[in-house]
Amino acid sequence: MAAGRTFVRNKGGFGGDFTITLKEDGTYQYYEGFLSSYIGVGTWDVDNGAVILTENGGYDQTIRFLVEKGDLIYQAEGSGAFLYVKVEDGDRFSPEGSGGKDPVP
Repeated sequence: MAAGRTFVRNKGGFGGDFTITLKEDGTYQYYEGFLSSYIGVGTWDVDNGAVILTENGGYDQTIRFLVEKGDLIYQAEGSGAFLYVKVEDGDRFSPEGSGGKDPVP
């Protein structure tokens, strides 16, 4: 599924790519972009088709994503906020290298 993969936010990040890496050992790391001085760390789990990140790098929060067609879809309800980038409900993070972009309206 998502283990061992890096996901890139389709709308970019803070001065570069916003990436989330879900490691096979059940930990994760996110980096909001080149201008960010913060690297988010914690553990991740899957519950009823949702990927749940539990922050333990100094901020007590939970961040939720649905999994759809291999992408992580941010769920604002029940999720904390990222520090530098305002991620909106429904924003997509696609697997790195997939070239995923939000469709043009």
